[in-house]
Amino acid sequence: MRILLVEDDPTVAGFVVKGLKEAGHVVEHSDNGRDGLFLAASETFDAIILDRMLPGGIDGIRLLETLRSQNNSTPVLVLSALSQVDDRVAGLKAGGDDYLTKPFAFSELLARVEALLPPAEPDPDWKRVTAARWRKRAPVSPAVRYLKREEMEALAFAAPHRKVMALMKS
Repeated sequence: MRILLVEDDPTVAGFVVKGLKEAGHVVEHSDNGRDGLFLAASETFDAIILDRMLPGGIDGIRLLETLRSQNNSTPVLVLSALSQVDDRVAGLKAGGDDYLTKPFAFSELLARVEALLPPAEPDPDWKRVTAARWRKRAPVSPAVRYLKREEMEALAFAAPHRKVMALMKS
């Protein structure tokens, strides 16, 4: 997934960029509000991680309000050292989808970002099933089979009911 990180602290930004890349995400980074707004408005991202206190004349709240006023619905995780309830509420009311305070554990940040992302789209028509996977659950030939979603769901339902299936065949 493609993620925009708008964070001015180079230590935090380096830590987050490295971790997200290791988790398989593509990351663009901006270190100020002006450039962050330009990137967010001109390119497509699956999620944005946004610091509240940014240089460049545009803070995180203003950036977020501007995006939402332009009907940009990209999920946004607000990341901030501002941890008071009023600060968190302001970030959410400005259009943030989640709010995480600094300091933070990277595992929590990653979990929150991935919760914001849309689920990966499986192939809608076909699933590959190997006999090794289903051998103990349902009678399947040893060859690799390609099943439609409906067939896969029926197999998954019927697998624990082999005796019922045997009665139905006879």
